[in-house]
Amino acid sequence: MSGAVAERCKFGAYVCYSCVITGFIYPVCVHMGWDGSGKLSPWRSSKLVGGCGVIDFAGSGVVHMTGGVAALAGAALIGPRRNWKQGLPQQSVVYQTLGTLILWVGWYGFNGVSTLAITGYGGLAAHVMMTTTISAATGCLATTFLGYLVDHVIDTAYANNGILAGLVSITAPCPVVSLWGALIIGAVAAPGVRVRAPWTNGQLYPGQVT
Repeated sequence: MSGAVAERCKFGAYVCYSCVITGFIYPVCVHMGWDGSGKLSPWRSSKLVGGCGVIDFAGSGVVHMTGGVAALAGAALIGPRRNWKQGLPQQSVVYQTLGTLILWVGWYGFNGVSTLAITGYGGLAAHVMMTTTISAATGCLATTFLGYLVDHVIDTAYANNGILAGLVSITAPCPVVSLWGALIIGAVAAPGVRVRAPWTNGQLYPGQVT
């Protein structure tokens, strides 16, 4: 959530919502999904959701959906950043791309290390790395392609956000889906990223290529 409301709220508000989320909201979500007795846990001895429980390997639901919903609520309440209202670029495309690539590399540790051990789990970790790579790459290409079809520009921001959408989407099922399944997941994540902010009025900015 911190990225969604960065430059939108005061530091005091940041401290307040951080304490509420980390102290009261996130622990409940973690217990429901990852604790052996949680409501959504696949390790419960009875009353399993859907008969099998919910697999959330590295936190697409527990981590990303919790933060995403909080971020959406915060951004909706506060509104857009002031310079976005003027149709100006929000940040350096170079830094945005660098940050995205750093996140992508870090995601291999995030997903891969979620096996919690490497001895006896090397094959699983390798499969996790492959599905993570395929989903991220597919999300990037699909989002960029959709953006070009609609806006007739190749937008670096779409490519970067497509990578992130693919990474987030594959996180929970990365150890159990096939490589083709990872490709489909990355492609399905793309349409949600392609929406252009209405206050840009279709103006081009550095990072978009006609």
